[in-house]
Amino acid sequence: ASKTNNISLKDNPSEACFLVEVDGSVIGVVCLSRKTCTNDDVMWLSENYQIEEFINYDRHRARAQAEVTVFILSPLYMSYTRYVLREIMRSYGKTIIYYQGSGSAASPECVLASMYPVRPRRTPQPFVSEELFKQQNLRVPWRREADEEDSEVAKSNRIAQLGTSNGQELLAKRPTLGGAARDSTLFFLSKALVAQERPTLTGCVVVIGGGPATIPVLEALCFATNVRLVHITLVMEAPPVPWESQSGQGLRCRPENDFSLLDDECSTERELKALGLFGKVSIARGVLTDIDRAAKAIVISDELAIEYDVLVLASSAQDCSYRSIPSTKGFHPRILHDRGVHCLGSPVADARAMQYISGAFAPSREDPDNKPFQQAAADCPVLVYGSGEHAWAACGRLLATGVAASRVTWLIPSAKGPGSLGDTTVDETAQASLESSGVQVVKNVSLDNINFSPAAYNQVQSVTVTLKDEFVKEALTPEQEEHGEEAKEHHPSVEISCGSVLLSSRRQAELDVFNAVNDSGLVYDSGIVVDCDFCTVDSSIFAVADCTRFSRLHKNAVSHHQLNPREVG
Repeated sequence: ASKTNNISLKDNPSEACFLVEVDGSVIGVVCLSRKTCTNDDVMWLSENYQIEEFINYDRHRARAQAEVTVFILSPLYMSYTRYVLREIMRSYGKTIIYYQGSGSAASPECVLASMYPVRPRRTPQPFVSEELFKQQNLRVPWRREADEEDSEVAKSNRIAQLGTSNGQELLAKRPTLGGAARDSTLFFLSKALVAQERPTLTGCVVVIGGGPATIPVLEALCFATNVRLVHITLVMEAPPVPWESQSGQGLRCRPENDFSLLDDECSTERELKALGLFGKVSIARGVLTDIDRAAKAIVISDELAIEYDVLVLASSAQDCSYRSIPSTKGFHPRILHDRGVHCLGSPVADARAMQYISGAFAPSREDPDNKPFQQAAADCPVLVYGSGEHAWAACGRLLATGVAASRVTWLIPSAKGPGSLGDTTVDETAQASLESSGVQVVKNVSLDNINFSPAAYNQVQSVTVTLKDEFVKEALTPEQEEHGEEAKEHHPSVEISCGSVLLSSRRQAELDVFNAVNDSGLVYDSGIVVDCDFCTVDSSIFAVADCTRFSRLHKNAVSHHQLNPREVG
């Protein structure tokens, strides 16, 4: 070992570099530093990572901890990584060593195999005082600069930055300069765990993602302490951070584009990076189109075949009310999206709907003259059809993203109103806000048909609805009047013009997933039927999240969509 400033290892130098030799030949270099393991740094680690689930800091002094800054070892000797780390800890007198990698890059395989990953700790959105911004010479988000407009929207945008940009950066800053940020993945190895071998399983686990339980499922698989899974594949059409930041291509699904209720347990961008899934999970972009249970393989987007040992279905539930509408029941939701009809529920469908309404969407057909259409899509009325919490969330998201309330019409199929949110006080507050917002609400209607315009790329131009609260009498013919027949009453049908329709009435599994599950012989009864262990009729296939339901044997159990996605995962 080479000691900094000729200080002996017994005197605990702040930095040390070890050369790994075999028969006089150097096969590796490992550098450690104590500069980022002060008392304040150790406290910072315990505040931002759940490391206290493994170790008790009262038994480990800060001077007995170090961080691995450089680890280079010949591939021929990778299997001896744990032995190398153990001898370094013994020589350097350390009881805990850390390694922090980038959240958007893969960590070394030897670190993944020998050290234990640590989950990031969930933290509430902080309120940062103005004085703290001034001390760091940073701009106060809620203060208007001289060259900024002073509109209400501008004020809201400045306030929205609080706690998400500069505020988070201030509180996420590490006490010691040069230390890894809070969005970095953390691995550790203690003196007690260095002698415990963690078995490695080489079986292939494939996760069909898209639902709210996708990230919790991956988190549970990647952070298992008693076993290490090396082949985990996520199948998702629009994967989250950090995969989207690496490719820079494809549709980006963000919480601000989600028309569903935002879950407090939903992982933030920082937490997703800190999980380090990019280096632990392989990604396959596409949708599930077929399941071959005999060969234990799936087909992605009718192109790519992937074998599996365990298959986990964690896809989202999507609105399926379009199947009962004459003009849309024969189309795929993706085709309906191009025509202005959006089946909400999945992250991809919600993001496409937001693009369409904002005018950032261009039809999938190649047409150089689609700019007038984009402008029209950004100005046309928007219809929301449905009731309950999902329809509430859709209307709220439209208003939150700047869509004028005069453009929004909410069609409610129930005569009782928009539906309860689970609490009387919340319901009264939401109803008062709805009435004062300016959104037009039409109750007790049925959606009979959606009308498309052949002259405008076959885009939606109106909907035909029946008003169940009103009655009109049929006009009698002269013959009927002579015979003294009475005029019959019926509910009137009206046509409402619109530029886009958001369907949020009833949700089931996505169409592609439903077809794959149904064709493979898995039991589907208003949802993928599972038992209390999430297992389907196939012992190698599991299903979680909103697209599932329990078998009749467990009919009294609480369904997945009523539980916290993180607990389900």
